[in-house]
Amino acid sequence: MQRFLFVLILLPAMAWAQDPSQQLQAYLEAGRTGGTSPLAPAVMQATEQYPSLLSTLQPYLRDSLSQVKYRAYSTLSRLGQNSPSLEFRQQVVGLLLEGVKDPNISNTASQALTRFAKEDFSRASKDVLYDLLVNDTGDYIMVMKLVGYLDMVRGQEVMIANLLAEDKLSTYERWGSYVALARLGEPNAVSYLSRRLQGIEVNDDIIYDVFPDLAYTRQREVVDIIVQTVMSDDTECSSANNDSDATILCAYRAMEFLPGVIEDFPWQRDITGDLEVDNYEEALTQIRQWLVTHPDYTLDRSGFE
Repeated sequence: MQRFLFVLILLPAMAWAQDPSQQLQAYLEAGRTGGTSPLAPAVMQATEQYPSLLSTLQPYLRDSLSQVKYRAYSTLSRLGQNSPSLEFRQQVVGLLLEGVKDPNISNTASQALTRFAKEDFSRASKDVLYDLLVNDTGDYIMVMKLVGYLDMVRGQEVMIANLLAEDKLSTYERWGSYVALARLGEPNAVSYLSRRLQGIEVNDDIIYDVFPDLAYTRQREVVDIIVQTVMSDDTECSSANNDSDATILCAYRAMEFLPGVIEDFPWQRDITGDLEVDNYEEALTQIRQWLVTHPDYTLDRSGFE
């Protein structure tokens, strides 16, 4: 009899623990007290329940506590990226664009949008994005880059007007304007970036602060600067070993930008951004040979980064 009662007591608790919606709510509520437990895997695995999970999630997107809101938008992004449904992903993109308008979560929402495919942005979402650009709402540089990524040529006029306006943009915003315009194929922007960087001494700062923008442009004239570094023997970059002061070939860092940028590039990156190879020295030799034998490589414009 006692065992029977124990089972009766345990069953509701087990059912609660296995309910993805309640697990999601518990995870979001834990943000109020600084909880550190990760989101239960069952939530992400319940793809058929994503619409109901979204209903659970949406009130938290407007929460007054920034840490709760951050959890909500981060989870929203993960659900969207994991969903096989185009309609659901487009709905998530629309909600993330609303987050771009919120100063407390704008950067998180903007970064999340870069991980979605072009098809996930509906016509309505593109209209919202264009309005963000026109009204200078959210992170202006990220909004410009999203406009460039989505090939929204109508954004060119706005960017150029802001670029020409005296004292309107910061130095970083001016640079971001040229980068986004280059992605849109604006020839003056492409030439500007190429002129500014031709012959520049590559070091850690250039690799980590500038090369991501060069890769983003998907313009051959600009991406060639990365390729030139891959083929170079310059050793002005720091080793990944923090305990060593030795410098390494900048080519090792530069070649990490080529997967996803060059079409049919045979190497891939892992989740950390490193190449999925066992030996970097051998990989560099092979990549250099591949570039020599593929001088007319084409660029893959499907991704953001």
